Amino acid sequence: MSVSDRQRGPDGFPQCQQVLDGLPVGIVFQNAQGEIRTANTAAERMLGVSLEQLRGKTLISADWRTRQEDGTPLCGDRHPIMVALRTGETVANIVLGVLNPERRAHVWLNVGAIPIRNPSNGALEGVYTWLEDRSLSTEPLSEDPRGALAAQDEGASAAPSPSAASEVDGLHRSADAQEGARGRSIATDDTAVEVGSRTSDEALLQRQFALLAHTERIAAVGSWEWEVATDTMTWSQGMFRLFQLDPAAGTPSAADQARLFAAGDWHRLRSAAEETLRSGTAYALELRVIRRDGERRVCLARGALARAHDGGSTHLIGSLQDITERKQREQNNRLNDLRLRLALSSARMGVWEFDIRTKLLYWSPEINRYFNVGAQEPTEAVFLTQIVHPEDAPAVKARMDAAIAARSRYVMEYRIGTTAGRWILDQGEVICDEHGEPVRVIGTSMDITTRKQAEEALRASERRLVQMAYTDALTGLPNRLLFEDRLRQAMAQAQRAERTIAVGYLDLDGFKPINDTYGHAAGDQCLIVMAQRLKQILREGDTLARLGGDEFAVVLVDLRDNEASAPFLDRLLAAAAEPVRIAETNLRVTLSLGVTFFPQPDAVDGVELLRQADQAMYQAKLAGKNCCRRFARKSR
Repeated sequence: MSVSDRQRGPDGFPQCQQVLDGLPVGIVFQNAQGEIRTANTAAERMLGVSLEQLRGKTLISADWRTRQEDGTPLCGDRHPIMVALRTGETVANIVLGVLNPERRAHVWLNVGAIPIRNPSNGALEGVYTWLEDRSLSTEPLSEDPRGALAAQDEGASAAPSPSAASEVDGLHRSADAQEGARGRSIATDDTAVEVGSRTSDEALLQRQFALLAHTERIAAVGSWEWEVATDTMTWSQGMFRLFQLDPAAGTPSAADQARLFAAGDWHRLRSAAEETLRSGTAYALELRVIRRDGERRVCLARGALARAHDGGSTHLIGSLQDITERKQREQNNRLNDLRLRLALSSARMGVWEFDIRTKLLYWSPEINRYFNVGAQEPTEAVFLTQIVHPEDAPAVKARMDAAIAARSRYVMEYRIGTTAGRWILDQGEVICDEHGEPVRVIGTSMDITTRKQAEEALRASERRLVQMAYTDALTGLPNRLLFEDRLRQAMAQAQRAERTIAVGYLDLDGFKPINDTYGHAAGDQCLIVMAQRLKQILREGDTLARLGGDEFAVVLVDLRDNEASAPFLDRLLAAAAEPVRIAETNLRVTLSLGVTFFPQPDAVDGVELLRQADQAMYQAKLAGKNCCRRFARKSR
C-alpha cells in the first residue's frame, strides 16, 4: 500500500480528518464545479446540516439565504468560493451570514477559500473553504491563508515553501526519530518520498497537512494524539505555540504537562480522557493553562477515540484551542446585552424585522411583552388585524407600503388593542438587495403611552388655561376679553356682507337684594340660570358674554337692518322676567337693556359700540327698568 493510500480517507480527505473534526474552524472541500465533497464536524455544526445533506450541494444555493456584512443578500457569483474558482486566487476574511433552510437565525462567519490545483498539470481541482464562527473567533483572519500553500500552487513540480514545510513537520513525521521517549514530537520519516518524486496524491496530501497546520495557526488551536498502548503523546506545532514551548525539546512528559495546567485542571483533563477511553464518548471542557511566560489562558479542550483501520492500537486525538479572548468577549457581550436589555426595558422599546417576501414579522421579547402577544411571530395580516387598533390599521398599512415603495425610512405613531389606551412609536428603514429591490424592513417600536398621556394632560391643561383666560368661571359664558374679539370679528363680517349687527348691554334689575337676602350662593345660582335662559334665545352665530357682576353683553349678527333685532331683544326681556326658583323660593329679576347698531355713519370701534350700548342701558334704568332703549347720538 502506498503512502498515499495509507493516509487518505474517503472523498480524497486524508486521515487527518479525525484531527480536523476536533477543530472549531469549519473546513469544506468543494470540487471544481463548487459541489461539496466533504466537510469536518465544525462545518456541519455551523451550517446546521450533516455531511450527507451537504454532499453535492453548493454554498451559493439560494435556499441558504446568504447575507453580506451589511445585511444585504449576497449574489452567487460574488461568493468567496466562486471568486476563488473563477480567479484561481485565495479569498480571505469575508464576513457572511448563512441561514440554511432548516434554521430561523443567521450564523455570522469569517469565510475564506483556497484554490487547489493538480500538481502535475496545474489544473484547478477544487477549493478548500474554511468557516470561522464570528461569535467564537479570537483573531481576525487577516493574514494570507494561502502562504503555506503558495509555492505548491505555482506549478506541478514546485516544492513546499519553508513555512509550509515547518508546519507540516509537526504532523508528518514518524515516531521512530525519538524511539524510546515517553513523549515525542513527530519527526520527519527518513524514508519519506522526496518532493520531486511524489505522486499527485502525495502532493495533495502534503497540501492538506499544510492546510491543517495553517488552520491551527489562525484558530489559535493545537492538535495532539495519544497512543494508549505505548502511552506516547504527540503534539502538533500548534500545541507548542500555544504553550510557548520549543518543539525541538519534544513533547513534554505527563509530569511536565501537569505543570502546564492550573490546579485541578490537569486532573479534570485526565479524568475526561479516561472516561472517553472507557465509554467512547468524546469530551469537551474548558481548562486554565499556564504558558511559559507565566500568563494564564483559558482553553477549550476536545478529545475523541480513534482506532487504526487495521483494528490495531487505540488512540485518543484532540485539540486545545485558546479561547481567552472569546471568553472575555462573551463576558463583554453578556454585559452589553444586559445593558441593552435594561435600556430597552427602561425605554419600553423593542426591535423588529419584517420579511417583505414571506410577510413574517420577527421581534424581540420586549415587543412581545407590551404587545401582549406571547412568543408568536405573526404575519403582517395578523399584526394589522389583531394587534393594531382597528381605526389605525389602514394608516399603518399605507405608511409602511409607501416607505417600501420609496425605499425610505419612516416614523409613525399608532394605537394597539381595541381601546385607545396604548400608543406605539415605530421607526423603520427599508433594506434592499444588490438589485435595489426591497427585501426587508428593520426598526424599533417604543411604547409611548406615558408620553401620549402626558401630551393629552398638557393639552387639557392648555384648554383649561384658555378657558380660564377667555370664559367666565361661574357661567361658562365668554368673558369681556373674548367678547371684544367676537365683536371685532362680527364688525368685519358685517362690512364685508353689508349686513347689520346689534350690540346690547344688559344689567339685571333687583339682583343686589337677592345677594343681600339669600346670600351669594343663591345669587350665583341665579346668574347661572339667567345665563342659560338668555343663551337659549340666541342663534348659533350670536354671542352672549358676562362682563362682570350682574352685567351681560350680547352681539346679534347678520341682521337685515336695525329693526330685525327687535324680536330677539323682546325675547331677552321676557326670558329675564320669568321667576328663578332656588331653594323652594321664586326669585324675580328683570333686565335693563341698551342697544346700538353697526355700521354707523361715523367710524367706530368695538369699545365705542359697547360704550354706546352701556349709555343706552342707563337710559332704560331711568325709564323704569325692564325695558330696552336704543342709543341715540345727540345732535351737535
